[in-house]
Amino acid sequence: MVQTDVWCSSGSATSDGTLVQTGGFNDANHLLPDGSQIIVGGRDAFNYEFHPKTASTNNVFSLPFLQQTNVPREENNPYPFVFLNVDGNLFIFANDRAVLLDYMTNTVVKMYPQIPGGDPRNYPSTGSAVLLPLKNLRSEKVGAPKGSYPRAAKCDFVGALNTCGRITITDPNPQWTMDTMPLPRTIGDMVILPNGNVLIINGAVSGTVGWQIARNPVLVQ
Repeated sequence: MVQTDVWCSSGSATSDGTLVQTGGFNDANHLLPDGSQIIVGGRDAFNYEFHPKTASTNNVFSLPFLQQTNVPREENNPYPFVFLNVDGNLFIFANDRAVLLDYMTNTVVKMYPQIPGGDPRNYPSTGSAVLLPLKNLRSEKVGAPKGSYPRAAKCDFVGALNTCGRITITDPNPQWTMDTMPLPRTIGDMVILPNGNVLIINGAVSGTVGWQIARNPVLVQ
């Protein structure tokens, strides 16, 4: 049953396939090993919380990393990319960098280098990301360049990035590898297929997400 407006919110499927829509604004959900969900970030929400609530998780936990990656009037860190690492910690990417978070102790255990070029990959630049199969645990991201949102709001539709960054999140000294994609793309979706390939679909060639300020839809995958 939908109990609130789900516009710009996030959700995640439980282990039995039930979709839980938490109703936050520009946040990200991720299923945890105990079956609960963690809700990370959102507009002016520099924190995380859990669903359902328990005696030990009945609070909102501050995450300064989200404030550090927030750009005034542009943001570039809502809908952070969140992945569960094999060590039980969370890989969280926001704007142009990432951390590894021990969410049980609210401790950042690793900081990753800034993605080359420093261009944002999250809303409203809105790239997409996947965690590749466990054999290499590489995270991939695409997106739009700095300043895309305020310029698009003035009808100056900047071309999207044509780069894809990859990083092995379990590496003791992780470094980004940058690939050039066949075409620029923002607001796309990335999905891992059963054969291990990544399908990238939808999006736009220029502009940015929201408020009808994207242009030139990508009609090929």
